[in-house]
Order: sequence, then C-alpha cells, then structure tokens
Amino acid sequence: MPRRFASLASDAPAGPGGVLLIVPFEVPEGEERRFRAAWEPVRTAFSARRGCLGAVLTDSRDAAIVAVVHWSSPLMYARAVRDGGDAIAALPFRGHPALYVRA
Repeated sequence: MPRRFASLASDAPAGPGGVLLIVPFEVPEGEERRFRAAWEPVRTAFSARRGCLGAVLTDSRDAAIVAVVHWSSPLMYARAVRDGGDAIAALPFRGHPALYVRA
C-alpha cells in the first residue's frame, strides 16, 4: 500500500517548494555497500539534470534505505525520466517510488 505522508530527517534535501521523489528500497542485509555503489551513478545523473535540487540517501525507522530527490517541479522530474530513462527502476534493488509535493 502506498504511503500517504512522509516525514524526513534534517539531512534530506533542503529548500521549500517543488516535489520530492521518495524511494524506500528493499536492500537485503549485507548488501548495503553494493546498493550504495549502485546508487552513486544515479545520484550523479540526477544531479546533472535541470530541475534537480539535490539527492541523498537516508535510513528509515524500519531500517530501509531511502532515496530522497528534490525536484523543482513534477514536470522537471517527468522530463528527466523521459530524456534519461527511469534510473531508479534500473537499479538492481526493488524500490517503491512516490512523488510528494513539498510544502
């Protein structure tokens, strides 16, 4: 079931407005290092895209690794996926992405 709300730690991308792509990942125990290595090219690719305001990994209360990417608008995120493909879906770990409006 999709999560309706999200609460973020202070290390999440800062700044008002825009949208947040929040992706909790299923990372098997012992695979954290491999996941983080796979994530780095995705973060780099997103960071080079127009409209990306920041991307970080954080840990959730339920021990999942969560990617948080701040986009200036839903349109800029959609353009990034259209032009560069869905880098999140291409990762070798299952993620559960959701786009949230930044209040």
